[in-house]
Amino acid sequence: MSKRRYPRTIIILVALFFAYLIPWFVLVFPQMDREGVVPLFGLQAVYHSLVNYTLVPIVGSIICIVAFPRAFAPLYIRYKGLRGRRYKNAYLGFDVNALTLRKWLTRGLMCFMLTMGLSATLMEIQLFHPALFMTPDNYNHALGSYSELFLIYAPNYFFGVFNLIAPICVGLWSVGWAFEDAGLIHYSLPKGGLEEYFEIEPVHYRYNTLLGGYAGLSAFFFYLGALLFYLVPGSRGYYLNPDPNSPGDLMVLFFMVTIAGLTPIMLVPAYLVYWLVGVNFLRKNLEESRGISEKEFRKSIVDKAYEGP
Repeated sequence: MSKRRYPRTIIILVALFFAYLIPWFVLVFPQMDREGVVPLFGLQAVYHSLVNYTLVPIVGSIICIVAFPRAFAPLYIRYKGLRGRRYKNAYLGFDVNALTLRKWLTRGLMCFMLTMGLSATLMEIQLFHPALFMTPDNYNHALGSYSELFLIYAPNYFFGVFNLIAPICVGLWSVGWAFEDAGLIHYSLPKGGLEEYFEIEPVHYRYNTLLGGYAGLSAFFFYLGALLFYLVPGSRGYYLNPDPNSPGDLMVLFFMVTIAGLTPIMLVPAYLVYWLVGVNFLRKNLEESRGISEKEFRKSIVDKAYEGP
């Protein structure tokens, strides 16, 4: 992964991060509920919000984005080797620019989708009980408004689980980023000559497809349920608020949707650390491939005896 400096990109990312963080501390934090204790960390509500909404997703993502590729990328390569023994691993010896605004934004949105999907699944099975994320008074109020059946749409529960799971999802995606940015490929060349198929594929394709498929479907169904719950009166089940168009409902739904825009911003510190640390450790003990151009490939189609430049 390239270590060239990109001051303009770094300045933009850092500015976006502080543009998100400063208003949160100046405007939102002082208005938060200061009464009662939230069981998850055993802290007063305001300090629980500080930890769960800021420290956990930001600091946790930094830890996971460094640790997960080093812990799980080698395991995935071994697993892949067990499933496809005929494949060999190599890497393309060029530097990948991981620090671009487009790549950061795309990867941040994919982190959001996976976090949303995994959070929805964990809330559905109540791996984390809703009462862990609220003071006793807020929990009783939520039960009166949503009933236990629809607590997954309660803001405190939704945002609490989302921020708790976000670092893990950042770590899971960072394994695929590491494969991509290190240029890892696996290949299978025919033993019987040019009359058989050969395969060359980036390692990150299958890994990213697995995560992306789950993330996209689960996030879609959660938001579909949220839209029905908040906007369609006949779909509200036991929800006791009689006004389907109340500003409170629309505001909650607005924040549930626009959190997608906040995920890449919360990712900025972790992503900069990921870029600085690098992923060249994945290239150890692997052969370097120079790659093949389209011109060379097309010539090989016409001339079967072509052996390259």
